[in-house]
Amino acid sequence: MLQDLKRTGYFLGPQTPSIATGYTEQEVCNFSERLLQRTLLVEDIAPSSPNAMAFTDIMRHLKFGSDRSKAQFVKDYLDGKIKALGRWGDSIDSIFFSLQEAHDFAWRCRLNASRQDYCSLADAARLIGCDAKAVPGLVKVGLLRSKPKQKTYICRKSICEFSESWVALCSIAQSVSTTSKRLEKLADQANIERLVIAPVYQNAEPSSFIRKEDQDRLLAEHKAHPARKRRATLIKLMADGLS
Repeated sequence: MLQDLKRTGYFLGPQTPSIATGYTEQEVCNFSERLLQRTLLVEDIAPSSPNAMAFTDIMRHLKFGSDRSKAQFVKDYLDGKIKALGRWGDSIDSIFFSLQEAHDFAWRCRLNASRQDYCSLADAARLIGCDAKAVPGLVKVGLLRSKPKQKTYICRKSICEFSESWVALCSIAQSVSTTSKRLEKLADQANIERLVIAPVYQNAEPSSFIRKEDQDRLLAEHKAHPARKRRATLIKLMADGLS
């Protein structure tokens, strides 16, 4: 992986010739410093958080399909295409990423590295972050492509193309412990465009997606407008206050 990073120029110190082989201690220090500078120091990320994964664990344990794909993860992070949750210390093993996003990136790399041009509905849904019942609807409107005469197999290239532009509201809702319905309401109030996919199956709910560039704005709306407490909770608090 280090050789792949060096080809991109990210592992070179300012005075190191690009044709040099091997890695000096200064190069390693410079590279580690770049990773740390790219990450905000925060105090609300616990190392044992079930929704977070340390950078070193991602590199050691996730299967990317190739070292070049691992290097691409690091490059995309340094380029700002991948965002970290933050870091809780001054070493690279204290940098944490979203567990789901890390797994999705690795899965996408394995998918691209494989010779298979198609994957199942379930795998497509897991990669996109939506319900499997939404996938046929995406195929129906032309946003995903299925295998000719085998509609239960989805073209992997179309999955990557769709995922680069759209994110499922149910995936965002899960990451912030809320509901898709609430995020739909917040998106509409903030005039954030929603892609609504009608269900193909009976008794299935429509699925909503927003553009990736609108995700931070929607999360800001969610933070600025916390959900109201349930009526039962309010009644209990009022009763406690009167007792």
